[in-house]
Amino acid sequence: MHLRNGILRRIVCSGIINNVINKFDMKLLLKYTLFVILSLAVTVACRDEDKVRFPDVQSGVNARVVVHPENVVLNFLDINNASLVFDIYSENNDIKEITYNVTFTDAEHPTQKFPTVAIKKVAGAAFSNGKASDVKLTAAELADAIGLPGGASYLSGGDNFTFTAKVELNDGRTFDASNSAPNIATGTNPSFTTTFKLYVSCPFKVDEAIGTYQIAVDPDGWGTEANHEVQIVAGPGANQVTLKDALGYPKKYDMVVDVDPATGVATVAKQKIFDYNYWVPNSYGEGSGAGSGFFFSCSGYLTLGLTMTVDAGSFGVSKIDWQKK
Repeated sequence: MHLRNGILRRIVCSGIINNVINKFDMKLLLKYTLFVILSLAVTVACRDEDKVRFPDVQSGVNARVVVHPENVVLNFLDINNASLVFDIYSENNDIKEITYNVTFTDAEHPTQKFPTVAIKKVAGAAFSNGKASDVKLTAAELADAIGLPGGASYLSGGDNFTFTAKVELNDGRTFDASNSAPNIATGTNPSFTTTFKLYVSCPFKVDEAIGTYQIAVDPDGWGTEANHEVQIVAGPGANQVTLKDALGYPKKYDMVVDVDPATGVATVAKQKIFDYNYWVPNSYGEGSGAGSGFFFSCSGYLTLGLTMTVDAGSFGVSKIDWQKK
């Protein structure tokens, strides 16, 4: 009986204690909840709206250059009347001014330095219905701006001008190649033409073109050795030449180039010209190149932009130039 009474007392006391604890926990929970609510209220009341407001979305720039087909090169045979003419297309209605800078490369002396100068400014007011039409620069204007001795008469086939663009908007922001995403400024039809080239052309003559050349420009390193020597021979067809062992791979891939005799425009149909296993054994295997450029036989200079591909995909466009020795 004493044992049962003792157990009973413990059960009763335990129930009382648990009830007290539960009440205490409930009060504590209520106090804690009230504290959290008050804290949130104070935080919201003291919040600086200017610091949490999302910034307004600002647009970039759209200024695409399209060169007139009849003015894609400066005609060496009529250099005094030669000119560059292009249109600019833009969806922006807030362009203040576009500045085009230019620098010059002498094909026979490619390491010689020439100044970069501002050659053309196009005001936003020049745009009508999203287009600034017939922007023109003569060969004489270009030569005089660079300070070439003798003016336009200094120019010869293969010489080229590189243009770069900088756009200023009405709000003061500026855009050029340095702060424009690659998907905006590169590709076949970029929305913003940040840079483009103009070449001096000469009629293509096979007899002038053939001979010993070496790789002169190869920033992506597709040639197996610096200054790799190449024999350029006539054929196999009319207005075609073949680069024997074009890039120096063990399989000695030849590359056939079609050339327009009037303009020197060069075209390379897709053909096997490299082996990626040379660089990484047992990797992508043989690869192809295809693209276009210019062959200036009068100065012995071939410049191409080649899209390099393997079965797995593309490595993009690579610039490769060959200079006659």
